[in-house]
Amino acid sequence: MDPLSIPASIIGIAAFCGKFVHAAAQFVNDAREVPEVITEFYENTRNLQTSLLNLGHVLKQRPGPRPFERDHYQNIFQIAQSCQAALERLDSKLPDVPDDPSSFAKARMNMAMSLKSNTIQQTMVHIGSYTQVLQLSLITLSLGTLWGTQKSQERVTAEVRNLKDSIRSANLLALPGQGTAAQSRLTEMEDDVADANMTVKREIQAWRLTVEDVAAAVSLHDPDDLSLDGRSLRPDVLSLDDRSLSHHRGIPSNIGIDMALDAETRTFDPEPEVVDCPSLDILQHQLEQNQKMVLLLVKSDIFLKASFYQRKAIRWKEKLAEVHMVPFDYRERVDMNEFLADILLGSETKESRREGREILEALLAEECSREREARDQDRRCRLYHKLGNVYMAVEGDVKQAIKMLNRAFEGRRQIVPMPVNLVIESGELLVRALQLDQAFDEARGYMEWIRQTLRPKTVPEPVSSPSDLAFGWCKERGFDVNVPGFSFDECDPTRGTSPLHLAVKEENTAVLRQMVDQVANFERPDDADGATPLLLAAGTRNTETTALLLDHGARADARDRGGKTPLHRCSQAKGGGVKVAGQLLASRPDLLNSPDGSGRTALFMAAENGNAKLTLALLSRGAGPDLPEHHGRTALYRVCERADDAMARALLEHGANPNARGPGLRTPLLAAIDAVALISDKVAVVRALLERGADPAAADADGVNAFGAVGKAGFSTEIRRLLQQASADRRRSSTCSAASGASRGSSNSSLDSKPPRTRRRF
Repeated sequence: MDPLSIPASIIGIAAFCGKFVHAAAQFVNDAREVPEVITEFYENTRNLQTSLLNLGHVLKQRPGPRPFERDHYQNIFQIAQSCQAALERLDSKLPDVPDDPSSFAKARMNMAMSLKSNTIQQTMVHIGSYTQVLQLSLITLSLGTLWGTQKSQERVTAEVRNLKDSIRSANLLALPGQGTAAQSRLTEMEDDVADANMTVKREIQAWRLTVEDVAAAVSLHDPDDLSLDGRSLRPDVLSLDDRSLSHHRGIPSNIGIDMALDAETRTFDPEPEVVDCPSLDILQHQLEQNQKMVLLLVKSDIFLKASFYQRKAIRWKEKLAEVHMVPFDYRERVDMNEFLADILLGSETKESRREGREILEALLAEECSREREARDQDRRCRLYHKLGNVYMAVEGDVKQAIKMLNRAFEGRRQIVPMPVNLVIESGELLVRALQLDQAFDEARGYMEWIRQTLRPKTVPEPVSSPSDLAFGWCKERGFDVNVPGFSFDECDPTRGTSPLHLAVKEENTAVLRQMVDQVANFERPDDADGATPLLLAAGTRNTETTALLLDHGARADARDRGGKTPLHRCSQAKGGGVKVAGQLLASRPDLLNSPDGSGRTALFMAAENGNAKLTLALLSRGAGPDLPEHHGRTALYRVCERADDAMARALLEHGANPNARGPGLRTPLLAAIDAVALISDKVAVVRALLERGADPAAADADGVNAFGAVGKAGFSTEIRRLLQQASADRRRSSTCSAASGASRGSSNSSLDSKPPRTRRRF
């Protein structure tokens, strides 16, 4: 369908959905006790109608999709059409609503019985999944508006990660038979519903793939880089309209010449013998930019698109070797393919994870087929370790995982000098697999050996020179230690990092101890995001590497390109970091409430990521809970957007203002109500806010208060009950205060024979 016609079609589907909402409303509004199944039906259909209307109006206000959004628009429309098909199935199964109100009682019973049938229950589950997709589509469409703007890369990355988090938390592919509460009543599944299940999965998966396309386009687009003279190109130059695309699609152009292309024209090539390959220097520049894009996409959790670019890089390396005779040796080829496997395993699709596993299996088989003296034991053991983790965590094959992890563990034990941390890593994963297999005696034996043999060893055996271990490690990692002027803190332009940075990333304390004594400058940034070694150490939350760098003078107030300090980086994980945060604050207490480039404090980040221990630790040190970021959101507002009731209670208990205004003068309560409707049924966060004095009557810039937000979302009756109770409590409290004040006033006044004047109340 023409993208410009999609909004009207979606609004039309919303109108069709409105008939169901109106019918269910008659049963809900005209009775004191309504069967729960009817209430659920009313709320779910109303939620769908609201989502369709919001989506239709948003699309109507936009000029149309950009080229990278076209497929996403079509997938959104396909979801909306599937909603209509589901509603039509309901229409054929549900009884009619009588015109005579006296017949409502019987009709209500018939409606309740019909709604409990397997077919309708399963159809409602499909509608619930589609509704979540439509609600999330509002976020993906807003993400597309960032394209071509002057947003910082850090800000764009944060928006993309928030979108990916929302999609993950929505559990979109939870369909009948997968254990959700709404599905507990389902028994046998009819064939047509089973087919519908497959359709839902297929359509949602297609939608998610186009989400990756939009996210990648926004993440990789930098207006300042798309010009030759330093001036940004105009958006109309960067985007393609329908007229400019017409000749690519076989559509007649507006100048009256039919540019439709047939297969013969598309294959026209007057010089087939010419090898189409850029020059050596251009291809090398392209490859360098490609690898930067891969790292950026991985950082943003856009794994499918990252895998596309990584495959492209491998093909380019092969082209360089074939056409320009640039060596592409075995080690480099295997490294690039191993990274591709890691990217695919980070994806959320079964197909990608399966392909990632198959690549690792092929790489391991190739490594083991080499002559024994030519094998890379580090790689062999690492591949065994990764495959063991995949078999256990992804495939659920514990027996195969134990076999792989045992070989990784034993292989690493045989390496000289023994990599203690890697042996412990494989040993601990092997213990976990044995425990899953209920081989508790074997697991405890490994645990005891690790405790007695490896845990006491914190420093390796001394080597002949104080820096021999560090230099040997650098050689193993591909750094040229013989180049004139080599130093551990010097960034290698081909890798975008220095040995010092890499040792911190790998948390190799033994190597780092040797390096720090020979480094004079600890503030050199890497090429990826401008991080100093201490920024990287804080991000890994490793107390040893952090202490080493601080003791040697590394600045705790250093900032990366996004304005983050080490304390910010320490706060970005979902757990841990309390000890490292203490180390950093002991060095620079003023970091506690320092904002990053987007105005977020460390407390904001810790709360946003659900890191309860670090959040409480920062609050206990005096972190301000009401400091807003650049969009006006406080930490409480942000956790309410994520419906995190535990984190909201922690902030409220430490003095967070429940009525602090956020974007559009919205309160945390309004954000929580929206989140409960978007993410899942987490009413507890609303209850926590109301218990701490959140005002249900506080309206945003559009005049919508909490009652209006609930009505707009068509969500839980429990939220309405909580709001009504809170409002009643506030009125009683206000009345009691007024009465107490009047009593005090009368007791303090002089005796007066005049009766009190009556006041008109509105």
